[in-house]
Amino acid sequence: ALDEAFRRSLLDRIGTIPGGVAPTMLQDRLASRPTEHDAIHGAVVRAADRAGLDVPLHRFLFTLLDASGER
Repeated sequence: ALDEAFRRSLLDRIGTIPGGVAPTMLQDRLASRPTEHDAIHGAVVRAADRAGLDVPLHRFLFTLLDASGER
């Protein structure tokens, strides 16, 4: 559980991001460049597999991005 001060701090910080700023993976996709999805989600999925942990969100995102033909 996140305490209220942390939650408020995070929301305040997010509110300072200028309009028009996009995550790097979105920028890469829009420019038809490979993304770093394997280094991010793939690494989490592989580490979780080694540790016997379930990471359904990372696995879903990795599978979805991987199916888009990237690599």
